[in-house]
Amino acid sequence: MDAYIVQANLAARRFAGAEAVAREALSRNPDQPRMVRLRAQALLKSGRSAEANKLLEDGVARQPESREFLVGLADLYADQKRTDDAIRLLEQARKTLGDDAALTMRMANVYEAGGRMADAEKELRRLMSEDPLNADAMNSLSYMFAEKGLRLPEAVDLAQRAVKIEPGNPSYLDTLGWALFKQGRAEDAADPMAKAAAVLTGNSVIQDHHGDVLEKRGRYADAVAAWQRALAGDGEQVDRAVIEKKIKAAKARVK
Repeated sequence: MDAYIVQANLAARRFAGAEAVAREALSRNPDQPRMVRLRAQALLKSGRSAEANKLLEDGVARQPESREFLVGLADLYADQKRTDDAIRLLEQARKTLGDDAALTMRMANVYEAGGRMADAEKELRRLMSEDPLNADAMNSLSYMFAEKGLRLPEAVDLAQRAVKIEPGNPSYLDTLGWALFKQGRAEDAADPMAKAAAVLTGNSVIQDHHGDVLEKRGRYADAVAAWQRALAGDGEQVDRAVIEKKIKAAKARVK
């Protein structure tokens, strides 16, 4: 129950509250690697990165074979753009715990976040070669290409294959819509993007994407509403100033 409360506070961006609940839970029972990881996440989001790092670094030192600590610390480093340190820990986890799809996916995500696109692509293609129905890998590679405006026909194809495997997955629908949009196919992007946005109403990135598609189709008032939802959402991986600028421009066109 404590873990759910911490996660709810994190989702609501109440980072100090999340950290306080996690700290209290650990005072009652220190042997909770997952709670340690959640507290570290809360500390990082609160701007206390040194404390967050030390918390999980101490955990790795105590339990070097703990997946929770190894992956948790790798995630912290990745969030701080310490790509090499994050990859080192994930490689350690591979050697210690054995390779699996989840670790490979994490490595791909870290590589991409660190700008190492070729390494990310290599990891994702390996996943797809091992499991031709790995929709997560297809989706991630598609989104990576779409974000960079690269190899857009393949990006669309990969996203379509992922959606075919999991038709109702809103993340996959968003990727498909975004890849189509990047191809200049706003009308084709409209349906999958609307479906994604209707499900993940608090996901700022998806609402931002939806606003872009709506704006391109001339639906300026609807675009403004989508961008306002993006500003009110989780705030992850969006530039508020850019969104506010788009809202101002769209409102001027509505008039």
